[in-house]
Amino acid sequence: MISWRAIGIDFSKPATRTWIPAKQLAARSAYWQLIRTLLAERATHVLVATRDDYADGLECIRFLSKPRTYRLLPLERGFISQIIGRLTTRKPDEAQVIAEPEHGWTRLRDRLVADLEARGAVLPQQLKVVLGGLRALRNLTLVEYGRAGGLGGLEASFVERSISRAASCKRLGK
Repeated sequence: MISWRAIGIDFSKPATRTWIPAKQLAARSAYWQLIRTLLAERATHVLVATRDDYADGLECIRFLSKPRTYRLLPLERGFISQIIGRLTTRKPDEAQVIAEPEHGWTRLRDRLVADLEARGAVLPQQLKVVLGGLRALRNLTLVEYGRAGGLGGLEASFVERSISRAASCKRLGK
């Protein structure tokens, strides 16, 4: 994921707080010039994701005349519980995802749903990050969830583990 200040480029004009045109960005940066060239030659595809409040900034990297735009909508209230249920519930004759859910998981699941829905709009990726952060918990209980720092702690754990995995892959030459 590249931040808006990636590769040392500030995409906005500080004096006017406006986004610079794509042509100007490519002129300032060899990196973005290469991206522009590869896109023009149809040698690559680029996927850029941003929050709604930065979506207007996509104009500064709009190197194609008619790029496709997809809106990733947040999960509607109630979907989080359904998704978690589908991921963690198996048929009686299948191996269970969570052994003895009544020993903590059920209450933790309900708390996760409540905490996520209290945030308001939840994107699928946010749910993935939180659920991925559950791996850091020794036991799937409210006590462990609290020790981990709640939702923020689960997210941080997921990100930290992802960065560590990426660093170890780089060291191993993968």
